[in-house]
Amino acid sequence: MVTLGNKMNIPDSFSVPENYEFYITDSLVKVEFLPLNTTIAKDDFNTIIKNRTHLKGLFGKLDDWWPADHLTEAENYQTLLWHEEEFKKRESFAYSIHLNEKYIGCLYIYGLKEVVEIVSIKDEDLLYVFMWTTEEIYKKGIDKLIFQQLKRWIEEKWCFALADYPGRTSPLASSISNTACWIKTF
Repeated sequence: MVTLGNKMNIPDSFSVPENYEFYITDSLVKVEFLPLNTTIAKDDFNTIIKNRTHLKGLFGKLDDWWPADHLTEAENYQTLLWHEEEFKKRESFAYSIHLNEKYIGCLYIYGLKEVVEIVSIKDEDLLYVFMWTTEEIYKKGIDKLIFQQLKRWIEEKWCFALADYPGRTSPLASSISNTACWIKTF
């Protein structure tokens, strides 16, 4: 069984990416991942409410309660504060996603607490990566392109032994990559 953890075991020597910027294909469509914080609280709340039906159950059984049916702006603000604090403490990492500077979604990187019976990898070498974008971005196929870049970024810059993408790829075993990148450094 796998449960989400609140703390990631990241070595002090690991430099957590502050942002990530890329262009979709050969176009001038710029995508940025920026640390999630309260400066986008109103946009985040309005985007979640507008896309509630699209987002419900998006991450599968792990998160089928989100977004809550009666989410308030104050509750959402508190959640953003929590994400901001977790980022500062290096315990979990949330990023806002922007398309040509317009807010279109979020991604969340969490560690796992329990050992998974796959390739004898320690629990601190595992992570879950959640990503959501608006229904409009999803229907245009841009979500898929962003997700491809997200996976590349996780593999190249985060260097975890195992990453799972709930609601996007098959469970844990399908996502093994870069097992030697920083497992031995702590």
